Parts: sequence; structure tokens; C-alpha cells
Amino acid sequence: MASHSRSASAMGGHEKTYFEEQREALIGEIAMSFEHVLANINKLNRSLEAVTAV
Repeated sequence: MASHSRSASAMGGHEKTYFEEQREALIGEIAMSFEHVLANINKLNRSLEAVTAV
């Protein structure tokens, strides 16, 4: 998960708001979920290839 430190933004030099911190945390979680979905789709694809090869 994302850290909750208030660091300055590279673009504006302002501190991140609570909304921006939560947005980044959620985007990170969504990205991780997509990676898991992709890994599971790849597993399923390999299993289907093994079944159809028989």
C-alpha cells in the first residue's frame, strides 16, 4: 500500500491532499489487482492449452 507521508509534489511543490493520497493508494491497489487478473488469465490459458493438446 502507499505510504501516508505528506511529500511535496514534483509539479506544483504543494503538499498532497488527503484525496490525492487516497487516489494514489487506490490506483496502486487497482494496478496490483490487474496484475493478479493477468497472472490468473495466463494460468488459465496454459491449462486450456494443455487440455486441448490431449
